[in-house]
Amino acid sequence: MLRLPWPRVPAARLSSSVSKNARCPTPMNLRLSALQPTLRDQLNFPSTVRTMIAMLRTLVLGLAAALIQTAAADTVHDSETGLTFSSAFQLYKSGGHGITFRVAIPDDAQSNTAYDAVVQVIAPNDVGWAGLAWGGSMPKDPLLISWQGPSGPVLSSRWASGHVAPTSYTGAQYTLFRTGTKSNGTHWQFTALCKGCTAWDSSGSGSGPMRYLNPAGSNRLAFAYSPTKPSGSADANIAVHEVHAYWSHDFAQARNADFAATIQRLVGA
Repeated sequence: MLRLPWPRVPAARLSSSVSKNARCPTPMNLRLSALQPTLRDQLNFPSTVRTMIAMLRTLVLGLAAALIQTAAADTVHDSETGLTFSSAFQLYKSGGHGITFRVAIPDDAQSNTAYDAVVQVIAPNDVGWAGLAWGGSMPKDPLLISWQGPSGPVLSSRWASGHVAPTSYTGAQYTLFRTGTKSNGTHWQFTALCKGCTAWDSSGSGSGPMRYLNPAGSNRLAFAYSPTKPSGSADANIAVHEVHAYWSHDFAQARNADFAATIQRLVGA
């Protein structure tokens, strides 16, 4: 085996230039030491970590939004009102905090025709106001803004021409039922009949095309949440929402064969 001689360092120079414990650099050590400053410059750890956190946060929020938007509705029979609802639970805060939105419709509801609907909302007490957009977006569809007032729930029918503060809307009217409306130490709930929530003029002025909710399939609905409770009447100003999302709500699961008789009983209760 051929051995190449390693240069000898004179003892005098060794003792005067480096300590006795120091190692003479090998060719490999020289290459690594030359690369180390470059790696340290390239791996800017604070900015790299911040970038990774931002990417993970974007991914998590995207997945959460996707889960919210595709949440399927469940069928719930409410023994108190006697109605069968299509129900969806929508998260507005981490830790499982969410608002339940339920819809019941008559079994004989027809496509491209207006029909009555019953809406039931169950919200935790930390919800200042809860919003429901029947058309699945804020602009140009009936909006229901609700909150728990001193003497019970307040229901406000509104309309927004764009992403601006919604104003009062007379095209959709709500009748609050005593049955199915209650509150306790953790939640408040209301049940109400809506006329004008399943069909509307999309222009808001009577000049635009009509839009109808499909009674035999899924419709896109949307919700909004704010922790700030409005003060005063149903026409009170509302704070800007902090969370909003939409989902596909199956109205076919919300059909009730005895809808008319049940509504007559609830109105008279």
